[in-house]
Amino acid sequence: MRRAFGLPGLGLAAVAAFGAPAAAERVFAEAGCVLTEGESGLVESVIDGNTVRLADGLVVRLTGIDVPMPPLMADQDAALAARAADTLSEIVLGQPIRIRYGAVTRDRYGRATGQVFVTGVEEIWVQAALVDAGVARVAGFADDRACLAALMEHERTARAAGLGLWPELRVRSAYDPSLVEAAGLYALVSGRIVSIGRTERTVYLNFGRDWSVDFTVTMTAAVAADIEAAGGPLDGLEGRSVRIRGWIEEWDGATIAVDHAEQIEILDEDGGAVGAD
Repeated sequence: MRRAFGLPGLGLAAVAAFGAPAAAERVFAEAGCVLTEGESGLVESVIDGNTVRLADGLVVRLTGIDVPMPPLMADQDAALAARAADTLSEIVLGQPIRIRYGAVTRDRYGRATGQVFVTGVEEIWVQAALVDAGVARVAGFADDRACLAALMEHERTARAAGLGLWPELRVRSAYDPSLVEAAGLYALVSGRIVSIGRTERTVYLNFGRDWSVDFTVTMTAAVAADIEAAGGPLDGLEGRSVRIRGWIEEWDGATIAVDHAEQIEILDEDGGAVGAD
């Protein structure tokens, strides 16, 4: 059975407590939040901040979020990873849960990958609860985008309140020259798009005039066509302030490759500049 979900459980309380995010902020296009009922079971153990094991042995990866992971991280980041795992344990350990799937049900390691809900007197959307607590950021994949826009509403509220990881893992500025040093890390980057470039194979969102050093967003022409089919011409973003999320790469300066529309959030409606928050 497929169901459309709003902001159930613990997430509604957080929105009420901290206030709604700015109405002007929106994703360029969204896939919605229609899910298919999946397996249920009792959570036997928490493996890390977004992975659990059920009593029947099924390993479940919580899709739609990114949490800090302990390997190869500084002490500060390891503490954030431990906080995410502890928060997940408080919510799900020993509790009955239900998995609900978007377009993907298993990852390449055979783990179930979906939205997870604690079932009981009050249903709790686990991903939203983690984002509300500020221990997770929203992160999706091109083939598994369900509910990302809804989760971003929770993320904006937690970020505005400075909860959890947000004081340390702030939104980065597209004009920060040290951004390239974050290559290999997941980040949110905000700035104003000064131009849109297109070649036969690639579309570029340029945040500066010097393409050899300035922050740039890239996407394949095929991805751009899909995004434009869902949200309209990308050329309309020229002069607009946006927030981009994804993995930073070093390629003639810092770059993020976009493969789905929810990686692009519009921060203004009139072209005015908005800095990192």
